[in-house]
Amino acid sequence: MVSPATSARTGIENLNEKPGNCVTFHVAKDFWSSSLLDNTAGSVAVTAPATGLAQAVAQHRANVLIMDVEGAEHAILTRSDLTGVETI
Repeated sequence: MVSPATSARTGIENLNEKPGNCVTFHVAKDFWSSSLLDNTAGSVAVTAPATGLAQAVAQHRANVLIMDVEGAEHAILTRSDLTGVETI
């Protein structure tokens, strides 16, 4: 299990938030069940800074992008500046 403190420090990549805003993230006992939605009994709500995907790619000079976003790949890939990303 990832601690809520670790999740909040890591930040959330969220296309719907402007960088600098915060979002509520619900950390479940089984981390893969964690979500922006409060849909898991017993999850712990933490506030985490929101970072736009393009900002994160630029900040980390990422050239590879791996994602599992439950069908939102098209929306993310068509709405983000992925300059420098060579492999998705």
